[in-house]
Amino acid sequence: MGVRLPARGDRAKGVEEIARPQLLGRLVHDLRRTAVRNLERAGVPRSVAMKLTGHKTEAVYRRYAIVAEADLREGVTKLAKLA
Repeated sequence: MGVRLPARGDRAKGVEEIARPQLLGRLVHDLRRTAVRNLERAGVPRSVAMKLTGHKTEAVYRRYAIVAEADLREGVTKLAKLA
């Protein structure tokens, strides 16, 4: 089974035919960054997330784990509830 890739000359056209429209124009790094962000927000342990995303070092993984302002506000709110 699986997806049959088109001949070399038609490869770009084939990718457009099998890819979801909302993913066209995205880079693998965009998708990887989104995956890391979603895993972090879901509370998945970093070692598991690194295996899932294929990162071999924590230093590289951290480059993908971008923290947004909303994440910081949420962290402060959670901390305040503990006090």
